[in-house]
Amino acid sequence: MKFIKDGLFGLAIGEAFGVQLDMESSDFSNPVTTMQDSRAYDCPIGSFSDDTSMLLASMDSYIKLKKINSKGILDALCDWINKNTYSSTDYLFDISKTVRISLMDYWKNKNSETCGNLEESKQDASCLSRVFLLNMVYSSSNISDELLIEELKKVIKITHNNEISFLGGFIAYKYMKYIIDGNNPKYALTLLKRYNYKKYFSDYSIEKYKRIIFDDIKTIKIESIDNSSNIVSILESVLFIISNTDNYKDAIITSNMLGNANGVRSSITGLFAGLIYSEKNIPKEWNIVLKRKDYLNKMSRKIKQVLSM
Repeated sequence: MKFIKDGLFGLAIGEAFGVQLDMESSDFSNPVTTMQDSRAYDCPIGSFSDDTSMLLASMDSYIKLKKINSKGILDALCDWINKNTYSSTDYLFDISKTVRISLMDYWKNKNSETCGNLEESKQDASCLSRVFLLNMVYSSSNISDELLIEELKKVIKITHNNEISFLGGFIAYKYMKYIIDGNNPKYALTLLKRYNYKKYFSDYSIEKYKRIIFDDIKTIKIESIDNSSNIVSILESVLFIISNTDNYKDAIITSNMLGNANGVRSSITGLFAGLIYSEKNIPKEWNIVLKRKDYLNKMSRKIKQVLSM
């Protein structure tokens, strides 16, 4: 289960790199290549943010309950925003509006079935990092896709309760699963295209992801990629970047050239690239400044122990 540490560190370091440039304009001529103090938030160099924290909270819920449980994840996420339990710093400096509203609803009403945002417009990608928990739990399982989607919804619906987010999460899960199973990035993308999404998802939602499912994402023009935090745009941009780079460092640097939603784009790019290239091939100068490395290693070990029981 080495892939757990590869993905977790890839995510955290990618996010820490993106946090320093979050919400900045695109810049293709003068890319940032070093880890620096954040220009967007009041946080020190090497600080990961909400995407990594939410995955850590989800992992901790699984470690404690030995199952994927919506309420358990929500309780852990509330500990994150109230106690900074899973943060890289001793204060919360970034959280998406969609997640914040959902957690406030849960805190008030204690209903894990109704707190997630139903609005189609609320499709940011802040649910994607939590999907990696499913890859950890079911990496060696023959779980059917029907049951997998039910488990996926438990992880996503607590903040993003709409089909477009479910399909985005499913695409992310499948891509990571193909990589974990030993396929190269090009063939993993081919397998994504071969999948029959109509079995579980509507034509309307599938159409939103047409550039991933039907087109050649590698050859689209970079200028045509929306640089917002929309889940479709994030998956398009991440898969475009992974398809056009051949190492972790270049993937992260390219991710942050696009501008605007650099934080979430860089985190998901880092997650995918970490799985592809492994933690040992992340630049040492980026790894060394990452906050809470001991805790990340500890959580990686603990969930491996639980999964091996």
